[in-house]
Amino acid sequence: MAFPKVEVLTVKNLTKQIDNKTILKDVSLTLKRGQIVGLVGA
Repeated sequence: MAFPKVEVLTVKNLTKQIDNKTILKDVSLTLKRGQIVGLVGA
């Protein structure tokens, strides 16, 4: 039996700073059951 692709996590307008350096700015995403997502940065 397959699971319906329901939303399990929603993030809107996320901004994160560490030591006065912005590492995420205005990030929005929605994850549905079964999705795999990676966040890569430099």
